[in-house]
Amino acid sequence: MNQITGDKKIFNFYLIFASLFLIILTPALFTDGMFMDGTIYAVLSRNLAEGNGTFWHLHFSDTLLSDFKEHPPLAFYLGSLLFKLLGDNIFTERIYSLFTGVITAVLIALAVKTFDKNRGKEVSLISLFVWLSFPLVNWTYANNMLENTMTVFILISTVFVLKSLKNDKNKTVL
Repeated sequence: MNQITGDKKIFNFYLIFASLFLIILTPALFTDGMFMDGTIYAVLSRNLAEGNGTFWHLHFSDTLLSDFKEHPPLAFYLGSLLFKLLGDNIFTERIYSLFTGVITAVLIALAVKTFDKNRGKEVSLISLFVWLSFPLVNWTYANNMLENTMTVFILISTVFVLKSLKNDKNKTVL
């Protein structure tokens, strides 16, 4: 099989994965209702976008969790940026979850490709299909959990570590 035909097949499998990803995630993402934690996180992000609270002193309501310090604030800040951009509606936090899911998929593929330049595309596809097969993935993204944002940053750091280990300057350390 020549290189062009192989790349076209890989591209087609990536399209199949993207279609499956959207088919599995979007019905749950764009329905009414969400797990309680995700609803609280959406309210915190919306309140921050509206100027209620600050990055380090998040605000849920006047009577409950008026100074929310239960979780690190970065995910709420990023969510608030999307609320500022898209406005206050039910789909803002859903779009944020979908966005983190897409970035997670790209970073999984990138991390796996770092291991093997020859077969990295094929192995990353297998990894993506395995990742998508876990029911918890669908549930987590549908319910706007903090793990969505956390996974993105963990994968970014993983990609940087893997790339630094592949660097010839670091071979003596290993």
